[in-house]
Amino acid sequence: SVIIQRFFLSLIPVYCLIIALVIAKIFNDKKYHNWLMSFLILNFVSVIISLLIANNTAKQNNDKNIYTHDLINQYYLINFNPKETVFLAEKLIANKAAPLYLDENYGGSGIAAYLNTFHLSFESYTAENIKNLTAFYVITNHKLNTENVLIKNRFNYKRLLATTKFYNIYYCTKANSN
Repeated sequence: SVIIQRFFLSLIPVYCLIIALVIAKIFNDKKYHNWLMSFLILNFVSVIISLLIANNTAKQNNDKNIYTHDLINQYYLINFNPKETVFLAEKLIANKAAPLYLDENYGGSGIAAYLNTFHLSFESYTAENIKNLTAFYVITNHKLNTENVLIKNRFNYKRLLATTKFYNIYYCTKANSN
């Protein structure tokens, strides 16, 4: 069993106070007083580098469909933005051009709840459910699986959200069988 990292977030104020007290004690000493500005600059640069690495890691995990239980996905949810996806799904369903399917991997990650809140009807995305369709939309957070099923079942697809956010929407049409 892995401890979810957000458990430690409630302890951040305690850690900050302890670190601040130690730093204050060290830099109150006259011989270290000149090092304070260097320390603060180094600390600031470290935070910026950490943020850049976290953002890059989140994007790479999303592209490779790697799901982690770290702070990025479980607390900050850096790549979780259902608003854009739900609003687009609402517009697509209003046109009634094609049915909506949901490919929600990772044991469910919440988009179904948003769709239900807005009373948007959808079905589960499986190879069996789509094989007799000529056109449909699919919302997915499991890009590789979705695309593999589409290719295997001879569907052309177009990504409708030009985003690296957590959810993608595809418009899928049956390829000509010449």
